[in-house]
Amino acid sequence: MKPEIFADGFSAVTFRNGMIRMDLGSLPIGNQGESQSNDMDAHHRLVLTPQGFLQGLALMQDLARRLAEAGVIRRTEAEPPAVSADVQGNSVADKASDKL
Repeated sequence: MKPEIFADGFSAVTFRNGMIRMDLGSLPIGNQGESQSNDMDAHHRLVLTPQGFLQGLALMQDLARRLAEAGVIRRTEAEPPAVSADVQGNSVADKASDKL
């Protein structure tokens, strides 16, 4: 059996030393009268090569399309453009991150 990790979302995503690092985060637990912060507590880090990230991104885009078709999620008017790769396997995201 594979262990499952729950996350409310990503607390940070960075590109450093040629790798994409995504910190998985969960919302802090608070008492009912307390104001809760939107800051998530990071608990795991996913590190991917740019090629692995693009493969995962393509799978996530396909899943998002299927969820929208099933009515589980709604697409917004301004959809971000799909990430495409050039012949060498460098993505638009790779080229943009080189400027960071």
